[in-house]
Amino acid sequence: MDRDIQQDVITAQFTKLNKGTSV
Repeated sequence: MDRDIQQDVITAQFTKLNKGTSV
């Protein structure tokens, strides 16, 4: 479960970074 949460956080951060670069 901890791994799932960590991966989710990483994905969320990656998406945020991608969105910021996209805009």
